[in-house]
Amino acid sequence: MTKEIFLTKLEEVIEIEQLTENSPLILDSMQSLGIIVFVDENFDKQLKTTDIRNIQSVSDLIELIDVKFD
Repeated sequence: MTKEIFLTKLEEVIEIEQLTENSPLILDSMQSLGIIVFVDENFDKQLKTTDIRNIQSVSDLIELIDVKFD
């Protein structure tokens, strides 16, 4: 997956437009759940809500799931 595709899919999941790697993430409960499902389906990693609470930016999410872009 490329970084652009990752950001586009993440934008769809949390319904926020024009995300960049440095974009802050202030998530409500539905967005958090969406990220948990997104990560599970696309990267086969299981996140907990406590993991999501520690995310402050898109780059934090990328680091947490340890994704490497094509």
